[in-house]
Amino acid sequence: MLFQINNGGTGHNVVLVHGNSFDHTVWAAQMNDPALAHLRLIALDLPGHGASRRNSAGTAYSGEGLTTALTTFISDLPAPLLVGHSLGGHLCVRALARSPHVRGALIFGAPPLSSAADVPRAYLPNPDLAKAFQADLTEAEATVLATAFTWPDCPHLPGLVRAILSTDPRVRSDLGAEIASGRMADEQAIIRDSGRPVCVAHGAEDAFLSGNYFEALAPGLFWEDRTQTIIGAGHFPQLQQPHTFNALLSRFADR
Repeated sequence: MLFQINNGGTGHNVVLVHGNSFDHTVWAAQMNDPALAHLRLIALDLPGHGASRRNSAGTAYSGEGLTTALTTFISDLPAPLLVGHSLGGHLCVRALARSPHVRGALIFGAPPLSSAADVPRAYLPNPDLAKAFQADLTEAEATVLATAFTWPDCPHLPGLVRAILSTDPRVRSDLGAEIASGRMADEQAIIRDSGRPVCVAHGAEDAFLSGNYFEALAPGLFWEDRTQTIIGAGHFPQLQQPHTFNALLSRFADR
């Protein structure tokens, strides 16, 4: 079972999926927004994160395993919309291939990849990114990583550091090993073949991702044939520009 919270809404089911080494608390600005109260927002903690269980010593954390956890979680939810941040965005795309009852996905901080060859085009050189795949982190190292993901004077920094430090260290090392092996799903093919809308957002100031990569894919692949660029936001637009992000989420969910 995955830990979950919801906002008490009674409308469309919207499942919020966090990124690597974070947890449900990154969605606080969505869960507490009255403008989204017409939606039933459900924020979960992935395995090895937050209050959810950790994998046993012999079970690695993998994209396949985390996707299975997500699709199992949503299996009984009527027509859910998936919203995924960073790693969570990649898992939401994979879930489209397995869960035909999902009505669409909004992903951000998650460039759709076709193969490992896309990684150097999608990701910008940033030495701090290596810490996202380093098993053991000191508090100082976790602070460096959280700071790189956010913005100067970010008020959420202490909570993000706590989330990083509470994550099973094997999550980072296992996912790093999987990426290094080149094993990954063709996410662009999944989006094309799903027949369902995928809204792709991008923080214009994201220090880790290339905006040009998103723009090259947008026509014919993304909802509205464009990337939903969020000005004044980096890798965490749902925290840095919540009003803009929440308006986009509402518009996509209510379409």
